[in-house]
Amino acid sequence: MQLGVAVVLLSLTVLGIVLPSETVTEQVVRIPNTELMDTREGVTTTVSVHQVPVNNASIKLLASSGLVVAGNDEDIRSGQQTLGHLGTFLNKNSREVLTVGFGSGETSACLSTHDLERLDCVEISPELVELALRHFGDINLGDDLNREVNMLYMDGKNYLHLTDRHYDLIMNGANVPSQTGSAPVFAREQWTARHKIMYEASTHIIEAQQRQDTVTPLRHIAAGLQLMPDHPALLDQKNRVLARVQGDLHRGQNDRFFTDKIIEDMNAVLATAPDFSSAWLISSQALQFRQDWPNAVAAAGKAVETDPENAFTRLNLGMLLQRTGNTEEAMVHLLEAVRLQPDNAGRRRALGSVYNMTGQRDKAIGEFREAIRLAPDDRVSKAALQKLLGESR
Repeated sequence: MQLGVAVVLLSLTVLGIVLPSETVTEQVVRIPNTELMDTREGVTTTVSVHQVPVNNASIKLLASSGLVVAGNDEDIRSGQQTLGHLGTFLNKNSREVLTVGFGSGETSACLSTHDLERLDCVEISPELVELALRHFGDINLGDDLNREVNMLYMDGKNYLHLTDRHYDLIMNGANVPSQTGSAPVFAREQWTARHKIMYEASTHIIEAQQRQDTVTPLRHIAAGLQLMPDHPALLDQKNRVLARVQGDLHRGQNDRFFTDKIIEDMNAVLATAPDFSSAWLISSQALQFRQDWPNAVAAAGKAVETDPENAFTRLNLGMLLQRTGNTEEAMVHLLEAVRLQPDNAGRRRALGSVYNMTGQRDKAIGEFREAIRLAPDDRVSKAALQKLLGESR
């Protein structure tokens, strides 16, 4: 009996000596139709680099526990590069940035080109970074990594919970839950909170649709948009209500009682939603019909202040300032209106008009011509242009 046990133990020892430890590792990291180039075992994952022959070249893939996380294939690289540039394009004021997941290192390399004050990268696996630097040095920062990037080796989600640093931008390249070592940044409580916001915003849509007056729907729309500024159903409902109000305003523009009622309604909306630009705009238009120019200019200014990237609020204020004789400031807002909507004939015509008022005829002629090019049936621009050309002869 003892001899039998000894033989078994001896056999297992021999097998342990004969069979290389890489066999188990290769089974873990195996990816069909690829050649294993390198591997590194870590505490959280086993990292490997694979090669795929393609015509006369080869593609390299970086994998975590047998799942591809990065590579130098064109399709993969386009995603890595987009992730490295898109965030800073969307938030041009980014100064301190965090990227979660190192991958091949190309995303960090792209982010480093944007003149940031601080670039942090949190990666759970030091072994992944080691192999990425060894095999993908042509697309990452290579030896300059530690000079350009602050590397933090831990789980991204836990880092965000623990750090007291506030980032202008967080890029998450490790958001696939099925991949070992890439825990999702977005915790369940964050998704729950987002769902709650969506629910609350949607209740405002229902309330806005059920009311026939002006004040209540706009109050609900303003409150909903504060929760979700990009909610498409809220934006659609907003446009519907505003179109109705503006239609009523123009039909009753000669009725003092009617314009006063609209101003009163807008003031009621602004009492609970002072940053609702549309209410300021409608109030400004109603005040114009009353020929209350100082208050119309003030309301138009608030519309621009609360929504400076809106071409129509800029146009409204610019034309009001022009009418009240402040052509210099009018020019500022009309130039902004054209910048925001360069292909709008009305914006071009308004700018041409203020150029004409300030004696800048060549510029006025240019704007009227552009307005006619954009809208060939624009009779006002044609008449203004004809007059200017006649005077210049």
